[in-house]
Formats: sequence, C-alpha cells, structure tokens
Amino acid sequence: MADRGRPWLITAVAAQIVVYPCALGLARPTALMVGTGRSAQLGSLIKGPEVLETTLEVVSIELD
Repeated sequence: MADRGRPWLITAVAAQIVVYPCALGLARPTALMVGTGRSAQLGSLIKGPEVLETTLEVVSIELD
C-alpha cells in the first residue's frame, strides 16, 4: 500500500533505483552481513548469511 502522505519518498526510491541500480546489488549482501554480525553480538550463532534468506519460510520456532 502506497504511503499517500509522502509521495516524495516513493519518487526518491524510484529515482534511486533508476539512477543507481547497483545500490540494490550492494544493499542485499551488506544487509545480510550486518544481520549476521549483529546476531553474533547478541549471542545467536548463524551458520551463514544464506540461512537468513531461508527464514522467510519459517512458520514457527519452538524453544526448550
């Protein structure tokens, strides 16, 4: 759903994608590495960044 209160935001993001498409290619790996590093700081061990990609398929987590 579009945010009708901030049309400039949609325009800015669209312009960023058109002008600098490489940003999307850099943002994804950077976000995965930051997520892995931050979870390590909080005490969670993650095998690798690709594990974070598969978390979209997780329905429930059971802790003992």
